[in-house]
Amino acid sequence: LSYFKQLFLRSKLKLVGDLIAFWYNHKRKFLQDCWHLDEIEKLELAWDLTLKIERDKQLKPKQQIKLKYRGVTYYR
Repeated sequence: LSYFKQLFLRSKLKLVGDLIAFWYNHKRKFLQDCWHLDEIEKLELAWDLTLKIERDKQLKPKQQIKLKYRGVTYYR
């Protein structure tokens, strides 16, 4: 998003011509920020991500299972 903002808005951001180079710099900065987190912040972030994943699993609609027994179809 920062890359596209700098293209359309003339801000104080340094103009980056190569999107791939911009993306690698962005990932590098993100990893540096993560590296400087203390252990409690890392655990809280991991816990929040785990809760989000588990919540998404529970909200998925359960698929019906089609069972056939002696020519009769059952749905469970």
